[in-house]
Formats: sequence, C-alpha cells, structure tokens
Amino acid sequence: FALSNDAFPFMACAELTVCDGLRARLFRISFSGELAYEIAVPARYGHALIERLMELGADLGATPYGTEALGVLRIEKGHAAGPELNGQATALMVGLGSMVSQKKDSVGAVMSRREGLAGDRRRLVGLRPVDPAGKVVSGSHLFAEGAP
Repeated sequence: FALSNDAFPFMACAELTVCDGLRARLFRISFSGELAYEIAVPARYGHALIERLMELGADLGATPYGTEALGVLRIEKGHAAGPELNGQATALMVGLGSMVSQKKDSVGAVMSRREGLAGDRRRLVGLRPVDPAGKVVSGSHLFAEGAP
C-alpha cells in the first residue's frame, strides 16, 4: 500500500484492513493543515483501534489529541472555522498555552487573556460512559454520582 504523494494524494480514499482483518477506510485529509490521515471503522471498533495505534506508535511518541486541540491547530495554520471561533476554548485549556506568544500578537492571544478564560481553573477533559455500550450525546449534562 503506497502512501507517497503521487500514489495517495490529498483527498484520496482507500479500503484496507487493520487490527487483524477489520475492514476500514483510509482518507488522506487534514483538518489541521499538516500531512494527516483518517482511519474510519465502525464505532464499536473505535476504542480497540485507537488502543492498537497508540501501542504501535509508542516508540514514535504518538499522542492522541481531541477536537478542541485540533481546532487550535487549525487556527494556528490559518484554517479558522465556526466551531473554533466560539470564544469558549483557549490554547491553555487544551494544553497548548506555551504556543501563544506573550511578547507579540498572535491568533488566540487576546482570547487567552479574557477574564474567565485566563488561568488554569478550567480544563477540557475527555469522558467515557461507565457502561461501554452507553452513548454520550452532544449537549448531555454531567452529574456527580448519586446527585438527584
């Protein structure tokens, strides 16, 4: 399977197998402006796939990142879109605060100094349902265990 620019250009798609025979689709797309690929598998196999990718990428320093971090990367490359311009997330909140210059103006610098967003009190975190078969629907509310 060749992944050179000529053999697999931007926006290419191919079918392949991963994780000992699981059928998947590979896309060469980028939401961050960097060379990137996306592997699509049925949702029920997503966790197993990411676990295997992290295992295989450990020696390379592979690190997962979430959609908020992806939004910051996109903005840094100048690929701003609606969700990243909502005023609710800063580089500090997604662990990229050191990338915002304190000496010169940059994308995100003004927002990083906004009252209520400055400092490290707020953090974005990833959550999984206790029941692996459960679903977390966008807009769901989070309650402490035993709360009414």
